Amino acid sequence: MLLILVLLLLAVSLVAVPAFLYLRWPMALALSAVLPPVLFQGANWMHLGYLDPFWPIALAVSTAVCLVLAAGVGLLVVRWSRNR
Repeated sequence: MLLILVLLLLAVSLVAVPAFLYLRWPMALALSAVLPPVLFQGANWMHLGYLDPFWPIALAVSTAVCLVLAAGVGLLVVRWSRNR
């Protein structure tokens, strides 16, 4: 469980840092909350050859977790970029 959260944080960070630097807050938050779970589900589909039967639930939960993580990363990025 902890490994999954760390991987989601890494994925969100890879998307959120450039997004929050170049896009406005709502669009950057939406992009960095939705893109990692969608890519994760797409990679899972390519690896298994089929979608997990509970993929909508996994997508919704991952998106919610990524939304919280993206908001935290976004606050740090915005605060850091304003101080420079």
